[in-house]
Amino acid sequence: MDAQTMSAPGTAERTVVEAPPTAVVHRTWETMITLRESERGPLQIRHAPLLATGDLGGGAPMSSILMPAGLRASLVRSLRLADADVGLRSGEAGGRASKGLAALRADIAAFDDLTLPRQAEVLSCLNCITEQAVAVPLVRNVTSDHLLSVPGGRVLYEVGRVLLRIYNPQAHQVFQSVAESGADPVLRISGRVQLGAMAVRQQGDLDSATAHVQAAWSEYAEAETDLDDFLRALLQSRVSRLAALVAMRTGDTHGQSAAMERSLATALELERISRARSAYDRLVSAENMKIVAESHLKAAGGAGDSSGVVKWATTMLSVDPDDPGTWRDITTHAARCGLITEAAIATVGMTFVGGTGTVGSVERIAAARNRFDSSAELRHELAAAIAGLAAAAHEPMARWS
Repeated sequence: MDAQTMSAPGTAERTVVEAPPTAVVHRTWETMITLRESERGPLQIRHAPLLATGDLGGGAPMSSILMPAGLRASLVRSLRLADADVGLRSGEAGGRASKGLAALRADIAAFDDLTLPRQAEVLSCLNCITEQAVAVPLVRNVTSDHLLSVPGGRVLYEVGRVLLRIYNPQAHQVFQSVAESGADPVLRISGRVQLGAMAVRQQGDLDSATAHVQAAWSEYAEAETDLDDFLRALLQSRVSRLAALVAMRTGDTHGQSAAMERSLATALELERISRARSAYDRLVSAENMKIVAESHLKAAGGAGDSSGVVKWATTMLSVDPDDPGTWRDITTHAARCGLITEAAIATVGMTFVGGTGTVGSVERIAAARNRFDSSAELRHELAAAIAGLAAAAHEPMARWS
């Protein structure tokens, strides 16, 4: 992102911040827009082509990260892309639609006639690509009766995720129904995790959050012997992350440390198991590791642990260097620890991979500089570091290895 200082006669200077070139933005978000499989772009959106075609290796949707609703539609408008190429309505068929996009268009048009497992995949895909506005009209006939079957419960769980992302308060009711009455223990546990996270982040109700953690572990203990190794590791890691969050908010440092260690150990076990599984399962595993690394990064930043910030920043970049959010989080927590050069580099990295809105990151760096170091040499160090990153923009790990 380029910043230019402009002024007119008799007026104060103003800074104009330009967005990254559209080619960079399109490259980063291409998988979300086109539903073509790729090894580029944020990790969580690389699930979308497989969800669109139902190529999950025989398993059910287990994607986790939800990006801001409407992001894809906003990108399509900003990049001025043709509806025939990227639109989701069946009437827009044609153009250069990918296999995944063509399949998703057809199944959106015929949603009521799809099997319940396929409906869950379609809704999970729409959640993945931030198209909740398309999903809402599709689920008008979904009721609590869906809880009577495992596939129906999966549909209802994805409906809960749709509502959660658009800040509809009915999301709580949906997840509560899944957690209490779902036919599938995996969904009951997942529902508890969602409820616990909502209790912490939206309601500040730590007693309820603690109860959801305990209920999730109880459900897990009952179901453990019936789960395969992949689901055992994934669910343990997810519940442990919630337990760590609740422990942190309640001031239980020992409990937080133990839960974070368990979340990491099970994430590593999940990585090992996923190597022999489907491409979708490998992406779910990588997404889980990304979230675990992010939680460790935030804990290190909150504790002022600069070496921990560098360690977990390195891990996050090894897992997902193409997500602007990865670089943004590194900026925030590096600046918090006084790692001003690294924070500035991460802000530039966010721009290089197609991120926008770096002004807030720049403000955090400036505040950190005032707090930790006001030396004139810092400007030269930053300039040299940023120049080096620009020269090796295709290898974002270079500065952190």
